Amino acid sequence: MTETWWPDRGRDFKGNRGADARFVRQVLRDQDASLRTRGAETRDYVLAELKIQGSNDVVAHEVKPDNIEFWKKRLPEAWEAFSTAEPAAIEGTPLKELPLLGADRAVLLGQHGIYTIEQLRDAPAHVLARFGIGARDLQKAAVAYLATQGGEAPETAASAPAKVRRKPGPKPGTRRAKAAEVEGATAQ
Repeated sequence: MTETWWPDRGRDFKGNRGADARFVRQVLRDQDASLRTRGAETRDYVLAELKIQGSNDVVAHEVKPDNIEFWKKRLPEAWEAFSTAEPAAIEGTPLKELPLLGADRAVLLGQHGIYTIEQLRDAPAHVLARFGIGARDLQKAAVAYLATQGGEAPETAASAPAKVRRKPGPKPGTRRAKAAEVEGATAQ
């Protein structure tokens, strides 16, 4: 997906032009509703993102009913492109169908571009590292879920190859191991 930035018709505090802008829709956690319900509530936010040309820094402002006319007047091309854009169709199994996946974690995955169980299954290690503890287990759960949905049974501990266990005793190559070998040889 390419990012389209539109010229900002407004001016900065010094009266200079030179910013680009766009509107984006994001699903974020609603702090007030989450506190009221004691759960993880989310809602859609429309944000006006502004960035100075030549910089990677972005400032986001929430578009609300009381300021929408300001943004429409300041960024008419960007608003037109945003309001007429078709939402991107996402193919696959939605994350909400994955058992034991909380709403907070689903929102976090969505913010990083993972919207389906298939995308979670195929996510590379460097992307999973952003999600902290339990991300690998979540990916394994996605693999197991998709395997059961496809008719194939997921690999279980019983079907996995048995691990070879080392005999109890000192670690090979250490002084204790050599002493045990000498004792074993003298006992025979």
